[in-house]
Amino acid sequence: RSSIYINNDPNLKEVYKGSVNQYGIKHGQGKLFTPYAKIIGTWQNGKFTGWGREIRNTGEVFEGKFNDGKLTGKGIYKYGDILYIGDFVNYLREGKGEKITRKYYYVGYFSNNKIDGYGRIQFINSEDGESEYEGFFKENNIEGKGIMKWKNGNIYDGEMKDNTMNGQGTL
Repeated sequence: RSSIYINNDPNLKEVYKGSVNQYGIKHGQGKLFTPYAKIIGTWQNGKFTGWGREIRNTGEVFEGKFNDGKLTGKGIYKYGDILYIGDFVNYLREGKGEKITRKYYYVGYFSNNKIDGYGRIQFINSEDGESEYEGFFKENNIEGKGIMKWKNGNIYDGEMKDNTMNGQGTL
């Protein structure tokens, strides 16, 4: 194990502590401290690759499979009251996953960091009590065909747009 400054320049204020190869390049287990984040995990020839964790100064935590320095594959994202467990592509939620907040629990598909595609959401403490929806979403909105169920027993089966009943359906 050894400690080095990135590019051997202490003015960059980035410090790597961990294993290096014979050329002084990050290789193996280590920790990188930058002005913006702490990155813990495995490096291969200077690239953060494999299972690891990035803890940003903003409070965001990314943990999972990194490829060339970016979270890609299965992982976890935590920030404030948000917890996401699922697929990532270059830090973006992309593919299947679960998102949990104080307001809702969602299981389904994501695209470009947004709820998009088929899924199921359960709202917690909404104005009408707990309710749930299963169907299609578009860019974080309920949109398309689906079924909305309210705690009071009402059920709507039909078309939705911008999070409201819109189009043909049965209440």
